Amino acid sequence: MPYDIPMYYSSQANFIKGGLLLTVAIHRHATDATGLGEILRTWAQNTAAAASGSSTFTSYDAPSNDRSALMHGIPPKNKADFPEYTIKAPKEEVAPEAAPPPPAAFQPPPMDFNIFYFSSAKLAGLKLDAHPGCCDLAYNSFMGPDVVSTSWADVEVYSTRWGGDLGAPAFLRVPGDGADGLVNILPRRPDDDGGLEVIVWLEAGAMGRLVGSQEFLRGSRSFGASF
Repeated sequence: MPYDIPMYYSSQANFIKGGLLLTVAIHRHATDATGLGEILRTWAQNTAAAASGSSTFTSYDAPSNDRSALMHGIPPKNKADFPEYTIKAPKEEVAPEAAPPPPAAFQPPPMDFNIFYFSSAKLAGLKLDAHPGCCDLAYNSFMGPDVVSTSWADVEVYSTRWGGDLGAPAFLRVPGDGADGLVNILPRRPDDDGGLEVIVWLEAGAMGRLVGSQEFLRGSRSFGASF
């Protein structure tokens, strides 16, 4: 259904046998992964308080939620107080050229994703095998303009306690609709030995070559595309 304002946040709770499947979607303009972790921490604390009947709810922090300075500025400042900022003169108008014909409809290639697990021992081995300049080589050959990475490794999702029968989160996953070349390092699991779970989205052919690379799999283990 259409909305008059952009949808910045949405969540859905699905109670299943033996647990809860909680789905959360939040717009990137509203917060980042660290902010989402804080939202979940606050939500968990209040849910646990409600479940136990205690009064340990989080308090509303009015100063940190005051957006007036962003919306209206800080009086009595004016533009003259900031000479380093200038207003560019408007560009001279030129007669518009004839618009080029629209491009042919783009058909994105089939996409695939996999979760790869790098144990702490494997990570340590990869570091030992590394040589000077290898990081630059890895960045230039893999983390180039066609690959974007984001790390949620230190987002403390698994340490939240939701109270009652809910307990603590068992897994955190993201939808399998990422763009080609997106790499997402998931939060560290507290029951692990310091390893990392990494979700990689690639064009299907490229993913096939990646999971078929013995050199790559030497340092990781693939969970496949099943969450």
